[in-house]
Amino acid sequence: MTPDSGSGTKFVGVVLAAGSSQRLGHPKQLVKVDGSPLIVRAASALLDVPDITRVVVVLGAHAAKIRPLLDSLPVKIIEISDWEEGLSRSLRAGIAEIQDNMPSAEAALFTLCDQPALDHQAIQSLVDTKKNSSAGIVAARYDGHPGAPCLVNRRYFEFLSQIEGDQGARALFSAVDPSEIALVDLPHLSLDLDTPEDLRQWRDSRPPEP
Repeated sequence: MTPDSGSGTKFVGVVLAAGSSQRLGHPKQLVKVDGSPLIVRAASALLDVPDITRVVVVLGAHAAKIRPLLDSLPVKIIEISDWEEGLSRSLRAGIAEIQDNMPSAEAALFTLCDQPALDHQAIQSLVDTKKNSSAGIVAARYDGHPGAPCLVNRRYFEFLSQIEGDQGARALFSAVDPSEIALVDLPHLSLDLDTPEDLRQWRDSRPPEP
């Protein structure tokens, strides 16, 4: 990962991780997969893709518990106090950071931290598609529709900065012409850990850890 300077395509990674995990009952950011917390796995997946030049992590609820886990990673942490406004507030915070401090960024790759199967290969596939497509948006496709993570051209930042409530980039997907969205089939990302039942089912589906 390099400083935001010079010329060339710049992709910024943004992890939206400010939520309280109310339905799960404890911070999903701290759930461990193969010994590593989900928040660390999400940030690391972005850092492991060479085309992503900066990584921003948006924290809110439970920030005091989560922030120390990221101390060893070269990421910019943004903390928001009004995280209860919903996912859109995290999205706006990430966009504001890019617009204010990363002027050469051409696109942002937004991801969540509750998909246990997320890895750098999935992120790389979105980046590769964007580099070879004229579409302004590249999104993962699973369960028959586009979802997170998604890579969004800077020209859509203004639209995203006006979204309110507990919604993210899906509001953008329904607002643009379908030709503006390139989809990458990533069915393994369909599972997210929102509830205790989600977590139980996921753990039951995995082989025992040594």
